[in-house]
Amino acid sequence: MKQLDRPGLLAAAFALLAGAAGAAPIATNTALPVGDGNAVVRGQLVFARAGAPGVDVRTRLFRTTMGYGVTPRLAVFASVPMLEREAAGSTVSGIGDSAVFARYELYRENGVGRTLRLAPFAGTILPTGREGETGDGSTDFFGGVVLTVATTRWGLDSQLRYDVNREAHGREAGDVLRAETSFQYRLAPTLTGAVDAGFLFAVLELSAVHAAQSEVGGVAVGNSGGTRLAVTPGLQWASSRLMFDLGVQLPVAERLKGTQVEPEYTVLGSVRINF
Repeated sequence: MKQLDRPGLLAAAFALLAGAAGAAPIATNTALPVGDGNAVVRGQLVFARAGAPGVDVRTRLFRTTMGYGVTPRLAVFASVPMLEREAAGSTVSGIGDSAVFARYELYRENGVGRTLRLAPFAGTILPTGREGETGDGSTDFFGGVVLTVATTRWGLDSQLRYDVNREAHGREAGDVLRAETSFQYRLAPTLTGAVDAGFLFAVLELSAVHAAQSEVGGVAVGNSGGTRLAVTPGLQWASSRLMFDLGVQLPVAERLKGTQVEPEYTVLGSVRINF
């Protein structure tokens, strides 16, 4: 399940609020830090539908992600999913593969009404799911860098991420490269004084994902690998302690090798609480 869809679901867990009444990405990462000694918790519901000739795949997932600010620049995160998948007349459910990672703010530049942050991140995906059902049995690694520019009216987050997928029992999913951008624009209030009432943002995200072919016994799998482009429009409400968001990820273009299950849509909704 990890060739293209698992990285997409994991990416949605990494967008965590820095702790102010500002926007954050829905399905990608941000460089804004978690405050020193502060914590953030995100609960996210994901409904996804995909298909191929004669195949209909429906996935329902609830993911809990927790972040903690170790220092003013360093934050650590853990993400645990519970999922249910229906395909070919059968249903599997249970805990999925979990992720732990760290993000470090390497560079910051503050100005009047704006800030720029650059943060590398790295982590691992642990085989906590049942192999072949809710997980793939391998311990994998990922890393990248994210750039955030935020003003009092809008925010922009862009990341590059590379996933190194390892072999488990003769099968190895292809490595995955992701390039993603999220733009958030404040719709209301038009003035920044009413922080206690919260802010409403429009969100638009673009995602490009390229996966190498999977291998079984060292031989490339023909129906695997390729490139997909997707867009995610959404809405977000944010206050100093709470954030709610809702987005729909839609495929825009794809160039795949062989016949594969293709995504039709993914609905993402979440709530975040800052402590």
